Amino acid sequence: DAVYEIDHIYAQAQFNSVKTIDPVLMESLGNKALLPKLDNIAKSDKTLAELRPHDWLYDEVKRVTGIQEEDIDKYSNIVNIQELIDTRIADYKNVFGVTRTSLLNNVNV
Repeated sequence: DAVYEIDHIYAQAQFNSVKTIDPVLMESLGNKALLPKLDNIAKSDKTLAELRPHDWLYDEVKRVTGIQEEDIDKYSNIVNIQELIDTRIADYKNVFGVTRTSLLNNVNV
């Protein structure tokens, strides 16, 4: 069985380096993703853009976060954390609202 951990998309180290970002945002659901433990260890405090040389890890993080290739550089900068959180929370609401209800009712979305 695989062991998973909760990854912070923006790591604590990034919050420590920018004092103008509310540290409460670090624990937002929108800043978290479920990663296999070894992948999370390998990711460490790297930004999304810093993962590019590590193809397997880069692809896995994009897959579990839902972040599109064209948004990687933007979301590698912590000043964009609120936008990332808002986008990911909207996605959660869609999946657990509209999509879930449709699946439960056996309706194509």
